[in-house]
Amino acid sequence: MKTNLIKSGLVSVPGTLLTFLEVLAISLQLGARVSLAQQLGVGSRLLIPSAAYSDTFTSSLVVQNVTLGANTLIISAYDTGGNPLGTPLTTTLLFGRQFRSSNILKELGAPLGSFGPIRIESKNNGLLSAGSEVRSSQGFGGFFPGQNVNTVPLTSGSPWTSGIILDVVDDGSRGTPATYRTNLGLNTVGPQSAQVAISLVNDVGELVGKFSTAVAGNGLTQLDGIVQRLRGSAAVTRGSLRISSSQPIIAWASKIDNGTDDPSFQIGVEATHFLSGCLSLSSLSTDVAQDLLQRVYDWDWKGAENTMRRALELDPNNVDAHYNSAVLLMAQGRFPDALSEIQTAEQLDPLSQQVQSTFGKILFNAGKSEEAILRLKRAIERNPRNAQAHTYLAQIYEQMGKYSEALAIHDKARGLRGNPPDNPRFLAIQARLYARMGKRSEAKRVLPGIKTLPAAAAHAHLGEKDESFRLLSRMVEERHPQVFSLMSDPQFNGLHSDPRWPELLRRMNLPTQ
Repeated sequence: MKTNLIKSGLVSVPGTLLTFLEVLAISLQLGARVSLAQQLGVGSRLLIPSAAYSDTFTSSLVVQNVTLGANTLIISAYDTGGNPLGTPLTTTLLFGRQFRSSNILKELGAPLGSFGPIRIESKNNGLLSAGSEVRSSQGFGGFFPGQNVNTVPLTSGSPWTSGIILDVVDDGSRGTPATYRTNLGLNTVGPQSAQVAISLVNDVGELVGKFSTAVAGNGLTQLDGIVQRLRGSAAVTRGSLRISSSQPIIAWASKIDNGTDDPSFQIGVEATHFLSGCLSLSSLSTDVAQDLLQRVYDWDWKGAENTMRRALELDPNNVDAHYNSAVLLMAQGRFPDALSEIQTAEQLDPLSQQVQSTFGKILFNAGKSEEAILRLKRAIERNPRNAQAHTYLAQIYEQMGKYSEALAIHDKARGLRGNPPDNPRFLAIQARLYARMGKRSEAKRVLPGIKTLPAAAAHAHLGEKDESFRLLSRMVEERHPQVFSLMSDPQFNGLHSDPRWPELLRRMNLPTQ
């Protein structure tokens, strides 16, 4: 039986082959965490950020019911000012069935020349998945996955008030092959209008220009040529956008091929989403977790500590609060306090792989390598597939000069994560080890184009400090999770005497002594 898969994650149900959707729907209806559905682009209220109906562009729409039983949904269109376009369409889908339209705005009765967002809402609060392809008269197209607009924090697809578009470019004029321009789209997700501030940041984290605009409630503001608009006279062709809004929004970028007018779309992510992997959030309340992430994103270390302190006042045995306190203290180089907190977390949850691995990391960063090795080996004995424990153990061996053993363990950790041998992070780790072993040509062969923390360390060990600081500066600007514990990371000890090092720490509100 043939399975029809729609790009970007929309799954069509081929007859009775419903295994994935059945598991998803049943787990959700039995009370599994809604964040799983959110991460899969599933929800009861979805937004297609932009659709078009013109002589040049049309937008298709596919909606699928992923809730057991019947699901009644309403599909509505709005113009950029938030005014209704055409007449809303109501339809009922059984489990696994789809609604399809090759030109959704025309089907809703919108006039030729219309464009704006599409909203899909379940009347019975059932789960849906949706996507839309924008196609030009030449046949080229770009895909919009449906965005969940139920305001559930900590999810990359949720509406946010502070976010990032990672890559925008403007390196040529329309009609010039192999060059691109970028348009920015901003959608409000409710009836209130939003005031939005947009900043363009270059590759080294420097502010190039900024601009403010308004977005109507339920509306869309599209800013064409956003890089050109923000860069002024600066010779900048690409960078990233930092966006803050007075109301929750969805932001997206359309990178358009100047030679073909073929668009591709990138959805912005919540700024704090980048840091969620550094912390443990599952047992914290939503409000506490969101406050913690925002304070860490703002490099407000004292505020983040206070947030965890308040959480512990409510629940002194909250493992996540003790764990996060340990991680925050390690990031600030306060190792005795960090060890005390991680010890408490271990007492509360002695079987936690995350606690055991991080315990070893803190010991290592505190200069207690032998204790860290014993701790990490014990964690690996308990769970031989603990990739994080393998990574930390490899880092210790590397720092001890045991490069061959370190490389072998890093390679094992890569395999445990399911990453291929050409994974950029692993290649950068290889380059860092080659540099420390004096194999400059091997290190330089694999480094070009890699922009990770291990790559920054590799450049440092090659004596290429300018490139190392360039990468570190950009990651600090992006609040990249890899720089969370930069201050205490032994792989950058060789940079501490450079005057640019304390400047990096100052940007993160960390002590410079």
